[in-house]
Amino acid sequence: MTEYELNIALGEARKLIYKDREKLDDFDINIEGTLNYVVYHEWLLPRKELRDSHSDLEFTNKMLHVFNDAYYICTILLMHPRSSRRNIWCKKQVEYPSLVMPLVHLYLSNLASARRELGDLLKIIEGDCDCYSDWKENFKKLKEAVKGFSNRLPAETFTRRDFTPEFLKSLRWWSITKTFEAEEVGKCICFNAMNLDEQKMMAKVIYDALSEFEFENGDNFAIDDNGSLIEIKYDFSKTYQLCKDIMDSNKYSHLINNLANLEDIIPVYYETKTIPRGRPKMNPEDIKASFQIVQSLNYRNERLDLFFGQLKGKYIYGKTDKKIFIDMFMGVPPERKIVWIKALCELRYLFKTLNDSKFIDIKPKCGIWQAVCSCFQIMKNETLKHDNNKTRKEIREIRPEQFSKGKTLQNPKELDNIIVFLDPKFNPMDALTPQIGPTEGVGEMFGEYEMWEQRHKDGA
Repeated sequence: MTEYELNIALGEARKLIYKDREKLDDFDINIEGTLNYVVYHEWLLPRKELRDSHSDLEFTNKMLHVFNDAYYICTILLMHPRSSRRNIWCKKQVEYPSLVMPLVHLYLSNLASARRELGDLLKIIEGDCDCYSDWKENFKKLKEAVKGFSNRLPAETFTRRDFTPEFLKSLRWWSITKTFEAEEVGKCICFNAMNLDEQKMMAKVIYDALSEFEFENGDNFAIDDNGSLIEIKYDFSKTYQLCKDIMDSNKYSHLINNLANLEDIIPVYYETKTIPRGRPKMNPEDIKASFQIVQSLNYRNERLDLFFGQLKGKYIYGKTDKKIFIDMFMGVPPERKIVWIKALCELRYLFKTLNDSKFIDIKPKCGIWQAVCSCFQIMKNETLKHDNNKTRKEIREIRPEQFSKGKTLQNPKELDNIIVFLDPKFNPMDALTPQIGPTEGVGEMFGEYEMWEQRHKDGA
């Protein structure tokens, strides 16, 4: 995993358990008599880990991270209190462990409903944190700051978030499960589902997400020892079978034999991997792809002229270089990306239709959305809240995974009338005669008939 992919995976996995709060006030830091009021005013404010902030906003964000991380780790530990040996894993998930873990210790020791396992948890936290130079100092000062605090924390303070199908569908499962590896899918379901209904719900959502992912990104690519781009096929059969087994099961412990061994179930994203010698896999973002329209297409140049003319100004930036655009459909990767000025769903519909209809091939062979991302950028309207909500145009890169979550285009008629010019069964000469059935009226969009008639006579 790259650092970017790792951050996405950790963030999406975290959403399954805890919803980050966006304001410090959500933690009652300004309500006297609450534990967090004492923690904030008597302990966190003077901490040296936070004093190097360059602005009040940065300082506040650091505080917010500490509280959110502490609540998140407490939620994990209370989900599976017998998985106490995983505190090292928990500390890997936070930015300031020498602050977060003393706070976790404090919260767990102040729960109103004590569990037998919590005593072991607290001892392990103390032992695990010895390796942090500031741990003992922070732990000591925190205990002094809250000395005499008598209110107890209700257990629901650290309740895991509720699952709904809509929420689960919003997550990037390809990232959480390391591209749907069966073992990672099993671990994820085991760790996060608290009953049979949740197991089945997660399995169904992952099954559907896998089907969509396989349809959109079924291919992967690498560089072989000779420097050639080679195609690698995914095999999702085990993952499909696992999800089906869970959906058909009537037993909650279908995957969990012994909760005491949860250290084997908790997903670990920080392990060091040995990279084998040889050429590394090519990053999809580095693939320079283009498209090749069907070789047997009659009037190929004229078709591309019409295709470009109908997209220009409506769907692509009006000053797009015509040669770059047309070369892109002749197998030449564009030296500058084409700027798409309409919605992402329209770009998705255009190339999904061209690809599904086999009007184009991809050169070199790669996933359709990898190719689109290597050729296109998108123009977005950005609202400037600091400038009376004015808007400005901003050109952004597109990532392949954005297409799998794209909205469905409701009215594709206009694009269909443009796509028809790359259909081998369609004669562009017919575009200029109004009585051609399904494409009636298309001819009104184009230049004079005489020009085309002369080209046809000349064999152009």
